[in-house]
Amino acid sequence: MRQMLLVLTSVITKNDNPRANKLRNLAATTFLDIICDRQDRIKVKPALQGLAHFLLRDVVSIAQLVEIYDDICKRSLHVQDGPPSLQPLFQAILAWIVHHDTALSAGHLVKNFLLQARKPSERTNLQTGTVSPFWIEPIIWTLHEWPDRMQEFKTHVFPHCFLPDIEEYMRFLSYVGFSRHVRLEQPLPEALRTVQSCKNGLSESEEFRILLAAIEAGKELTIIRDVGLYPRAFSQMHADGSLQTIESATPFSSRKERSNCLMTSSESGCAIQHPKSGSLGCSYPCTQLR
Repeated sequence: MRQMLLVLTSVITKNDNPRANKLRNLAATTFLDIICDRQDRIKVKPALQGLAHFLLRDVVSIAQLVEIYDDICKRSLHVQDGPPSLQPLFQAILAWIVHHDTALSAGHLVKNFLLQARKPSERTNLQTGTVSPFWIEPIIWTLHEWPDRMQEFKTHVFPHCFLPDIEEYMRFLSYVGFSRHVRLEQPLPEALRTVQSCKNGLSESEEFRILLAAIEAGKELTIIRDVGLYPRAFSQMHADGSLQTIESATPFSSRKERSNCLMTSSESGCAIQHPKSGSLGCSYPCTQLR
């Protein structure tokens, strides 16, 4: 499969002529058609791998995929409201995360899709919906439909969505009701308040379950660090990525010590720090989570 993709990519990218462009469009359309059809499971895994390879090698752009997906929807009479956008296409990819035999390949496609979609040239040319970043709503829609597939999302989706931009991660926490489920002592940073008023269509229990999974994923990705009172030491993540353990009678012995901390949490306390502004966001005892 890999050798076939390499040969196909070489043929398509070797020359920039009408024949090569037609072959590129035909290959990308075939991959997407298989992914969206959902009928032949045997062909889906190679299609996911092929499209991921195309994105990795810049054979096709996100804007081109959005147009192809819109054409596929029109042919199948599934006409979308409004102009073509990223969300329905990304949701079609996420639909294969929920199946064990395609989750790994779909995760690779998610990774390469996000790498391309985050390029400045792609951001300026695409309709991304009302909630930014664009990947938030498709994840919520899919998890609402498949609530028992949280582990697959933690493994194959969350790492690529939550990093490298910490602010996008904080926006996701905001969208799933961080301020509603956490008792706050100080004002939240802007990234944790931007989309908190948007309706996500989730029940309170669904919302909290996703929030908890996102916080757990943040800890696994070292966006969040545990702190503790006993023993009197805690670890904090600095903006440069270094980790420092500080002896303290409380989670933060001085405001200066928390100036570079991105996010820390434990049974005794949690602190969230906006990585750009350098000002303290908030702190809360995790035991007060509902």
